[in-house]
Amino acid sequence: MPVVPLFVGIDVGRSFLDAAGDGPPPTTTAAPALPRRVPNDAPGIARLVAALVARAPELVVLEATGTYHRPLLAALLAAALPTVVANPAQVAAFRTSRLGREKTDAADARLLARFGVVHGAELRRAVPAAPLQARLRDLVAYRDDLVAERTRLTNRIHATGFGGDAAVATWLTDDLAQVEARLGEVEAETDRLLAALPEAALLVAMPGVAARTAAAVLGYLPAAVWGNA
Repeated sequence: MPVVPLFVGIDVGRSFLDAAGDGPPPTTTAAPALPRRVPNDAPGIARLVAALVARAPELVVLEATGTYHRPLLAALLAAALPTVVANPAQVAAFRTSRLGREKTDAADARLLARFGVVHGAELRRAVPAAPLQARLRDLVAYRDDLVAERTRLTNRIHATGFGGDAAVATWLTDDLAQVEARLGEVEAETDRLLAALPEAALLVAMPGVAARTAAAVLGYLPAAVWGNA
């Protein structure tokens, strides 16, 4: 009788991790049941990962959530569990194709498990990010936040100029100066990291590609395809 593989979906939230399996139940009493919900903290992640290691799933699927999935992903990769970080747009399309209407954390976990069953063979497995790339990615994201804040403050200063309070205008100008100073620091550190990457020089040499674009590409492009794209 063929062995039916286990696919696990994990819905990641700020406070909790909800897990669901698509496959057979534990074959022995020694294998722990997959916890349906654990806190998204170090003890909760350790409990979930231990249960997954004991069950040896074919694939674990979680959805990219910005930052909340990072500790879990690091623990899954450290345990050598085959893992995919699914693109939210792909998952949304899959939900629509299955006419899914239930939108709860538990339902999302089941959907991710089924997504793994259907598309697992074609999905790129996650690999640990190189420390330099992880730092570059954080710098790019932080710069994006600073640029958005600079735009917001610039617009506020412009609006305040039409009869607004003079003290508020002064504070806003001071805030803008602080944001611009920090933005300069972040860009300088980003440039320092790029200088250590031969791939960055190749990208910047291309027409229309500046340092900020190169940083974003290298920060988010899987390191395994650097130089091979």
